[in-house]
Amino acid sequence: MPIETYDYRHSVSGWYAFIVENGYFAALQYDFSNYNVPYLYLLAAMAALLPGLHSLVAVKAISMLFDLALAYFVYKCVEHKHHDSKSLIPILAGLATLLAPTVVLNSSAWGQTEAIYTTFLVACLYFLLASRQAMALVAFGLAVSFKLQAVFLAPLLLWLIGGGGGGGAATLAPLRVGSARLPGDACAGRAHRQTLGRFAVDLRPPSGCSPTSHDELSQPVCVDTGELL
Repeated sequence: MPIETYDYRHSVSGWYAFIVENGYFAALQYDFSNYNVPYLYLLAAMAALLPGLHSLVAVKAISMLFDLALAYFVYKCVEHKHHDSKSLIPILAGLATLLAPTVVLNSSAWGQTEAIYTTFLVACLYFLLASRQAMALVAFGLAVSFKLQAVFLAPLLLWLIGGGGGGGAATLAPLRVGSARLPGDACAGRAHRQTLGRFAVDLRPPSGCSPTSHDELSQPVCVDTGELL
């Protein structure tokens, strides 16, 4: 859908252009966005793999790909409950997720990122159901690395894992969050503390500012950091 939101026009499109103009992944050494590095990895990967793709299509395509992944993990969660191979309930659950108006609007219409961290949260729930605690922690760490809102699942995660004698493993979750940033920080030359501090930026009031293009690095454009994509 050719809908351009305020967030796209004033933030994401500028980030995408900055990444293209500054060598894709090499652009990540600059502090040009108020988003955590994992999402910028996705933008850089999309720009590098499909250089002629319009930024609006690229941004929405990323979210729509995660819509598919989200529907898959919903299917797997329901399938864990309904083992009967003849049951259509898991398939219907996956389709209902994929075709839900909120999901369609959020990704294909508005190009927002809720599907990304929600996919990892649902994946975390599936791995918990499947008694795969390590993978559950990895999924949870990835969810938090994309959006801080994912921490709302933490009490359930700690209760389920801690109550099952895996409390020690649960303490590794913060390390898994940080590990999602290390590869890009290392290759792009960005200080790790710079990206860890992004959570603090997300909690700042709307007075925070962030540059949206290379030419504007010295004159950043104000961005409402309280208005998360």
